[in-house]
Amino acid sequence: ACREDMLDFLSKKIPNNIAFKIMEKVRKGKGVSEEEEKLMLDSGVEEWYINSMKKIEYLFPKAHATSYVISAYKLMWWKINYLHQFVKVLLDVDVDGKTKKDFFSILDKEYFLEYFKDIKERENERKLTKKESLNMGMFKLVNYFYENGYSIDKVDLNKSHPTEFIYTDKGLLAPLKVIPSIPDTKIET
Repeated sequence: ACREDMLDFLSKKIPNNIAFKIMEKVRKGKGVSEEEEKLMLDSGVEEWYINSMKKIEYLFPKAHATSYVISAYKLMWWKINYLHQFVKVLLDVDVDGKTKKDFFSILDKEYFLEYFKDIKERENERKLTKKESLNMGMFKLVNYFYENGYSIDKVDLNKSHPTEFIYTDKGLLAPLKVIPSIPDTKIET
């Protein structure tokens, strides 16, 4: 539900100005007062609806919800139709000084697939470390990339770019920046 849905629903039961005030309080996570609750009950608002209003911490406006759906749809389209390019761009952005040690292990496909299987099991059991949780999106993307027949080749000192992944016929060539022992400040030199 969105803010507007709540306002529309309440406006059918109680005066508009009161409905608006209640909706504003609820959308900010402030719940409803006892007198507002009594007014709503007397006006035919069901108890489960009021109880839900007490638990809400934040309500999106429809415009934001719609915007997120449109963005997700666009990302899905790019991922489905241009997976090679999609993964390259995301990895260029995501692999930085904080994630490069974790990413370096991804370059060994067999090791990664075993690691990913283990990490998925621990994710289901809610036993991931904070770092693993933060990297899970990247891990899932790389796994999807591998499942679709692509690969990520290990760093080649003669061919790899300092900071960007390079397209290959079968996938991507890792940049120098994924080598954990090289500080980010020294990559370009």
